[in-house]
Amino acid sequence: MSAVTWRRGSRSQPTRPSTLRIESSARPDVAALMHAVQSMTLLLAHPGSRALLLGASPTPALENAHSTASNVTSATPPCLLVHAEDDRSVVVENTLAFRAAAISAGVAVETHLFATEGMASA
Repeated sequence: MSAVTWRRGSRSQPTRPSTLRIESSARPDVAALMHAVQSMTLLLAHPGSRALLLGASPTPALENAHSTASNVTSATPPCLLVHAEDDRSVVVENTLAFRAAAISAGVAVETHLFATEGMASA
């Protein structure tokens, strides 16, 4: 997920002066995010994912840095988002927040929401 919105360190660096410099981006051309934990805020994050990734008491800055919707830019690739509205593990608002951020940034986004199935459909 981070590769979709990560902006730093996307170019390889030469290891010595005689090495050919390869300039390629780590940014994918398209992203498909299914039932994805998009937010690390207390209200939206999957509790286990949040605790494992950020620790017991993350700062708001750390939450924001690891919430993909907060980091969407016009450079974010087109996205397909899939989520079930009855998902109790990862609430659908994660996908809706990312969709809103993508639209705001002018990123092409296709969203498919299903009424039922939760994580079983992923």
